[in-house]
Amino acid sequence: MSTPTPSPTLEQALANVPGKFRKKLIDSYLDIKRGLIEAKYDSVGINAGKFCEIVIRLLQEEVFNKSTPFGEKIPKYG
Repeated sequence: MSTPTPSPTLEQALANVPGKFRKKLIDSYLDIKRGLIEAKYDSVGINAGKFCEIVIRLLQEEVFNKSTPFGEKIPKYG
């Protein structure tokens, strides 16, 4: 008889993500999940946008070794 392997926590799964992004990603994800459970779909849409902005900053950091600081507007690309 084998026991199931426990699933990693979000913190463990995102261990390689820099700390300044990890907490914000987790908090944003949990806000989205909470909004879905509570059927607050407008809130879910807003939080999904915030999640995407965090991911954009993370990608900026990974690609360019710098990112738009939190609290500043992300510049347009094109």
